[in-house]
Amino acid sequence: MNIHTIRHFVKEYYTLDNIVLFAAILMAVGFIWSTMGALQNNYVLQRQVDILRSQVEESRLESDTLQLENSYFASDEYLELQARQQFGKALPGEHMLVLPANTVSDAVTTNANKSRQVTTSSNFQAWLNFFFSNK
Repeated sequence: MNIHTIRHFVKEYYTLDNIVLFAAILMAVGFIWSTMGALQNNYVLQRQVDILRSQVEESRLESDTLQLENSYFASDEYLELQARQQFGKALPGEHMLVLPANTVSDAVTTNANKSRQVTTSSNFQAWLNFFFSNK
């Protein structure tokens, strides 16, 4: 590039209009960039506010539940039920039925019996049943 080409380039493109246009574009890009940053910041802050609100609501519900439990534990109904359970007593005319506690082995045996009842078929037969709705 020679000097003559550079002068021609400067005269043609470095006009006041082009400089003002370039400055306006830079300002617009800066404005958009800062707006996007503010939106991102607002989004993060709103997410924090939502999390804190849900924690406050959860704490309030927990507090309400504990207050209801306390009022139930202070009631005569709870005291009567605990006295019956602890001492095995019943009101006149009532009959008590005492059942053995469920054990883990009973549940395992029941599930094992259910799993043995499942019949397996070949893959081809399963596809035929699927397509033709045979059971």
